Amino acid sequence: MEKLKEKLASISKLQEECGKAENELDSELHYQKMKNAYESWVSSYSKAYIELSEFYIGETLDRRTYQQIFFPTYLDSKESIRELYKLFAFYMVVESIFGPLMEKGEFGNVFSS
Repeated sequence: MEKLKEKLASISKLQEECGKAENELDSELHYQKMKNAYESWVSSYSKAYIELSEFYIGETLDRRTYQQIFFPTYLDSKESIRELYKLFAFYMVVESIFGPLMEKGEFGNVFSS
């Protein structure tokens, strides 16, 4: 019975590892497709013309740019970090105004489930 439990645990672990590997492969495949599509788009126009486009980011799509386009975060640039701080400040203002009112119950059942 113990051997069966060990085998099942081993199989479960292998399934998890395969799932992770599959996700990494899908991610890599998506990157390669986007890179190839971008390079095809760039090569289909003259360099002078394509440089006028707001979508032109260089000759090829590098990983850093790919991450910023498809998986953006608030830590990608100085502007996005500033926007994150603005969100924090906005939340603090909203919390300081509406927090005491919520505690007093002045909003009734509007915000509670």
